[in-house]
Amino acid sequence: MATKTISIEIDAYELLVRERKDPKESFSRVIRRVLSERPALTSFLIEFEDELAHRKMGPACEVLAAHRRETAAISIMALGEFAGRLFRSARTS
Repeated sequence: MATKTISIEIDAYELLVRERKDPKESFSRVIRRVLSERPALTSFLIEFEDELAHRKMGPACEVLAAHRRETAAISIMALGEFAGRLFRSARTS
């Protein structure tokens, strides 16, 4: 597969390192995984905003209510993965 060399700042590199699921995961896979899951977070947040605006309890509010007691320090990218998985599971149940 063809490759392209890019330059990134140290803090961006450190973010990529932290987002690896294991030390052998390539940065290309990390970028693909994180960027492909971004729409799930966007959909989740749009749904949540709509539910709040209309004061209704829908899948997004149910997901947050079910997990409100869980405390964790997570990155925005990890939040996107978490929200995507929970939102998809709430939609199918």
